[in-house]
Amino acid sequence: MSKRVVLMTLLTGVLALGFAQWGLGPRVNTANLSALLSPQAKEALLEALTGPVGEYAAYATYDAVIQKYGAIEPYVSIRDSKAQHIAALQRQLEKYGVAYPTTNPYLGKISLPSNLKAIAEAEANTEVENAAMYDKLLAAVSGYPDLTRVFENLKRASLVAHLNFFKAAAEQGGSLSAEQMQTVRLQVESQMWVQGAGRGLGGPNFQNTPMQGRFGGAGPGQFGNNPMGGWRQGPRWR
Repeated sequence: MSKRVVLMTLLTGVLALGFAQWGLGPRVNTANLSALLSPQAKEALLEALTGPVGEYAAYATYDAVIQKYGAIEPYVSIRDSKAQHIAALQRQLEKYGVAYPTTNPYLGKISLPSNLKAIAEAEANTEVENAAMYDKLLAAVSGYPDLTRVFENLKRASLVAHLNFFKAAAEQGGSLSAEQMQTVRLQVESQMWVQGAGRGLGGPNFQNTPMQGRFGGAGPGQFGNNPMGGWRQGPRWR
């Protein structure tokens, strides 16, 4: 083999490696990933999205409250959070080629308790049930680090963040003012910081994307190449 042929072969290999590192190489057929996902993991993803205490049901409940009582807190903020939870689960379902209902089947079908205080108390309990659901489902996705990370973040958002907002709302008669929201938010972000060791957590940061979310900071490594997280405002309650 001539020297020229050898050099051309090496150059081709280097370019191929570079394209792969830059994300310019052949794309993986995500539909084929479905075969890599166990039936239990598929069922877990679908239950997280569509189950009776899953993300569709939670979103529909908070939407029903807003439709009846107006744009009150914490329902507006947590409905937005649930929309991001839904999007995170849908990304995983689409990545693995799992079919799912794109229309929320619970919208317009939620029966609410008689008053806001009772609603807040009920939703505090529902967030505990939501976290318990993820505890159960985590066993089904234990072999999939990406799904485990998403489930753990969603569980943490429910148990640490949303639960505290609804507890506070119940204590205040069923809703929170802007000032009360800010007080609870600071408490929540402090708890998220402790539990997450500085990682951005919750809805906007499922994939550890830097600089996402309304209330958070950067994801891991955005400043100073810190593997444990970005700057001090990194924890996110959503």
